[in-house]
Amino acid sequence: MAHNIGRLGLSSPPVYMPDEAPPAPVRLAKVLGGHRQAKLSWLAHPRGMADHYLIYRTESKEKAADVRLMGDPVAEVIAQPLVTLGGTIDFEGSADVERVEAVYEAGGFQPALDALSGQPTPNLLPGPAGTTNHRLANIALADGVEVVAVYRDSKQSLQITPYRNALRQWTDAGLNGGDLFYYRIVAARRGDGPSGEVLILSQPCSVAMVRIVDAGPPEPPEWTDASWVLLRISDNGEEAWPVNGIVPAGRRAAIRLGWSGDTSGAVYNIARRVRSHQIWQPIASQGDYQRTPAGEYRFYDTGVIAPANYSYRIRVIAATGTHSRQFRELDVPRP
Repeated sequence: MAHNIGRLGLSSPPVYMPDEAPPAPVRLAKVLGGHRQAKLSWLAHPRGMADHYLIYRTESKEKAADVRLMGDPVAEVIAQPLVTLGGTIDFEGSADVERVEAVYEAGGFQPALDALSGQPTPNLLPGPAGTTNHRLANIALADGVEVVAVYRDSKQSLQITPYRNALRQWTDAGLNGGDLFYYRIVAARRGDGPSGEVLILSQPCSVAMVRIVDAGPPEPPEWTDASWVLLRISDNGEEAWPVNGIVPAGRRAAIRLGWSGDTSGAVYNIARRVRSHQIWQPIASQGDYQRTPAGEYRFYDTGVIAPANYSYRIRVIAATGTHSRQFRELDVPRP
């Protein structure tokens, strides 16, 4: 049968087809804003169609329109379940793994239960462990057993490696309450190109927007300034306090107060008392103070007289309605 020619003629030489088909775009399932964190969930890719996911984050709606403007990824997340080999599990170098808290056989893992304290299957680790070259050793299982690892990343967020075909998840922790973030996820896999191995990326997923909340009490602000000054009655302009301590005509005494705070959308309440008195008098709230170009806050207390010593206290009310449990107090002596 050798050299027989069919009706279509001789076959062509072999043709090399590079493995460069991109993964399908990530399909988001849920994006939730929690206490100083955001939790993203998305549909899993079949094995071989994604090795890991690149997660991008920005505070700019305009930059979120083009993933190239969003900067470097804030996380790389494993796409496929971990499998034991030679008593080790390999995090593939793409995960931000600082400390592994638990490892379970996937067959007994219950994703609806608490990942650390509620699992019916035993934890294969005697205690939290670090990785070496992105690998965790001394796992007492045969080769090829699928496992679920529970670990903390460098921001101490609790993360869970993929479980079968369940939704993939990632938690972005340590964020400021009140901030608004935009996320996009890109699937990545290794392929074979004409020059060797290449990294193939999917199109970015649709933009996910999430508002971060802060359910805990905020810290009281820090005082940064308390100075006696003069204010011109004509235009409220500030002048230095006179060396002789006499307030000239057309001027009035004031105490310039300054403070810093990092609670987004917060309201600050200030009260004052003469130091020998017991009753605090509210003197400033939202709309009474200004934010300086340096990002601090400033208020002029004009209800003072130079011979007196004063005390001030301040507290913050966050955008969520929670307020600092303590006041930050300050004593201002007479000039």
